[in-house]
Amino acid sequence: MSDLFRFLLVSRLLRRWLSLPPNRGSWLGLLTTLVLLLPLAASAQIVDDSTKVLYGPKTTFIIREADVLRDTITPVMVDTTLTRLPQQRYWLHDSTFQQDLGNLGTATRPLLWQTNTQLGNRLGRNVFDKYAINPATIPYYDTRSPYSYFQFNLGSTGESTFRLSYARSVKKYFNVGAVYERFTSTKTLADVTGRNDLVRHTNVLVFMRYQSPNDRYHGLFNVTTARHRAIEQGGIRRNSDSAAADSLVRNGLLFLQPSTQTVWLQTAAGGATAANEEERNNVHLAHTYRLLGQGLTAFHVLDYSSQRNRFYDNGIVRVGGRPEYPGYPNTFLNLTKTNDIATYHQVENTLGFLGTTVWKESLVEYRVYARRRDISLRMESLFSTITGTDSAGRAPKLIGPAIPATNRLQSIDTYRGAGNAFVGQIFLGGNAAFNYKQFAIQTEGEYLLPRGEYKVRGQARLGPLTGEILLVGYSPTLTQQLFSGNHFQWEYRPNKSDSTLDNTNVQQFSAHISQKLGRHQFNASGSFISILDLVYYGTDGKPRNASAQQLYILTARHRFNYGKFYFDNQGTFTYSGQGTSDDDPIRIPELVSLSRVYYQNEIFRKALFGQIGAEMYYQSSYRAYQYSPSTQQFYLQNSFEIRNYPVINVFLAADVKTVGVFVKVAYLNQGLAGNGYFTTPYYTAQQRRIQFGIRWQFFN
Repeated sequence: MSDLFRFLLVSRLLRRWLSLPPNRGSWLGLLTTLVLLLPLAASAQIVDDSTKVLYGPKTTFIIREADVLRDTITPVMVDTTLTRLPQQRYWLHDSTFQQDLGNLGTATRPLLWQTNTQLGNRLGRNVFDKYAINPATIPYYDTRSPYSYFQFNLGSTGESTFRLSYARSVKKYFNVGAVYERFTSTKTLADVTGRNDLVRHTNVLVFMRYQSPNDRYHGLFNVTTARHRAIEQGGIRRNSDSAAADSLVRNGLLFLQPSTQTVWLQTAAGGATAANEEERNNVHLAHTYRLLGQGLTAFHVLDYSSQRNRFYDNGIVRVGGRPEYPGYPNTFLNLTKTNDIATYHQVENTLGFLGTTVWKESLVEYRVYARRRDISLRMESLFSTITGTDSAGRAPKLIGPAIPATNRLQSIDTYRGAGNAFVGQIFLGGNAAFNYKQFAIQTEGEYLLPRGEYKVRGQARLGPLTGEILLVGYSPTLTQQLFSGNHFQWEYRPNKSDSTLDNTNVQQFSAHISQKLGRHQFNASGSFISILDLVYYGTDGKPRNASAQQLYILTARHRFNYGKFYFDNQGTFTYSGQGTSDDDPIRIPELVSLSRVYYQNEIFRKALFGQIGAEMYYQSSYRAYQYSPSTQQFYLQNSFEIRNYPVINVFLAADVKTVGVFVKVAYLNQGLAGNGYFTTPYYTAQQRRIQFGIRWQFFN
């Protein structure tokens, strides 16, 4: 209990420093706290009288739901390596390359192509997915002793992440745990103090795992909540109508002072007027029961989730009878304030059978299932009795009956049946796999009744070579089909006012090779993707169907070491068959690459393991998507080109027993190839800064 008490004391002090603005005092206090508490690292492991370690990484294992639903559980040890510790894209829950608004916690979208494989109804508001916990992929633990850890990362510009986790076994077959996360960042645009909040995000997770003594039953259960609040600034406001000067700023040739820029969504005193808030709640249960050994196992997965998105702007500025901010094309419901709310509920029940069979030197796996998904979606907006007119001289229209009152919420129930019953969708699916030495074949399929949405995947592997075919047909998201707000309104549902959006069909053919030759590890893949009727958001911010599209993608990675020097180079080249026309809906940099080189060694008689190195991220120029805060969507634009730029970081990382720390200088090359760069049109990335992080694990 004393170790747990000291651990909670550490977390309490860290959370206290985390809540302070990023000034010199908070940094000094944080470092002082860590120095004073470092002696606790020596007691993070239990030893016997011969000083032999009893509990540690080799007695603490992670179990995933995907393994339980294959009935082939292979626990893996917890991660104690340093390689990912200084890399910021691994601090959160999605490590893919993303386009964001320049700060931690802001809206994001995948930078590279990702084929959607989720069929049926889905909300389609995903810009904050990167920060939320996915209940189907969380780690469960098998521990011989209580296991806890915290991870804290802090940047000199106000970005921070904090994660606290605790898990312990109750007897041999039952394990429980909890996780608390907090991500924050402060403004870099239009804020000379650098202390005003931009993003606040919290995650809370409670989980448990049970395994029956006879190993026939396995149960996984978790409850998650997430709260996200992001101030919306609308991007930098142009202070000059000179196209030449604007081009110089866009390309980073003029020195950018983000803190002195003006933004669209702020008061005269510089305060924020607009924000996006998101709440997510989830209850997830997955359990299996062996009926006839591993050959026949019944499984059931229950997943309940709710998501509430709210956008508000309490200070709409109007000039000439219309909103001044270009991102507000209209004000349909209220001339001076916006309060748009969408509340989504979803319940999924999946029931099926699975099994694995070992025959001679081969392994056969299968799974068949039926799934029912029930959803409801409710939209609400602030409206008032309107006496003004819009830019066309027309009074903004109201959706539904006009109520003679001011500043009231009106609501419409969508996607609900008679008597407010949930709408149900039935999916049928399954997968099968056969593995024999260096040969393997896998198949997977899912079909939505009766709408005809489908997913078919086939994969074959022979030695280092793998080929894959993926065929997907899916409907537009609910947000793409219907949106009702103060600034945007559309309806693309069947038999409604606007034309119906067609389903998207994707055909993807891929080949992959993975080979190790001595100290060299090669990975390469190539894909041809044909896309028909892709749904995207056009230059007007509204969804539409695209014509046929083709993508050619080549990805390569090479890792090797020379003595104690390690090299890791990877890159993705994407070519669109349509070229770079204004109507091309797919906007991806032709080249995205990341190169790392570092030296690692043990020093002080192997008491400390350290790495020192550098990494460079590079992406080529492209016309990036613009962001609409009121719809929480990225949409097409043709007037702003993000220049090509490299970002160089240098880092020093060290590991002492169960404590890992790093210090990093991010964007070291600022001023050498431009004095800044944009990640999204009129949203600048953060400038040169120092980042610090610590990961502390306790195995008792």
